[in-house]
Amino acid sequence: MQNMRQFSRTTQSDTKALSVCIFKFNKLERMDLNARLLDVSPAGLGIEADSPLEPGIVWIKEGIEDRKGGVLIWSKKLSEHTYRGGIQFLSVSQDVFENAQEAERLAAYPEPLRKALTHPGAVASILLEPVR
Repeated sequence: MQNMRQFSRTTQSDTKALSVCIFKFNKLERMDLNARLLDVSPAGLGIEADSPLEPGIVWIKEGIEDRKGGVLIWSKKLSEHTYRGGIQFLSVSQDVFENAQEAERLAAYPEPLRKALTHPGAVASILLEPVR
């Protein structure tokens, strides 16, 4: 079978632990997990974790080769407690990560309060709603 990869991978001889934060695409939820680095290429890296991995924006807290941001492109379940995934590196600034954290924090509030926090002009209508 022919290797279709654009970049060759460097397999890690000793599994490195990573702290990874994933902001899932399908819902506004943050997922913090510890993963093991399996391999690295100029385009991304392969990881393994003990919990399910869902596609989303990834922030690698320690960074790999000066790269901290990426997208979890694929994942699959290998066994009952082993999941593998592929992260494609992206240039993600600290601002983008902080904005995602703020969005996650706001998602925890009830809809009327979330609306007031994101649209200050809506505060008066929310406060007057019980009076109507």
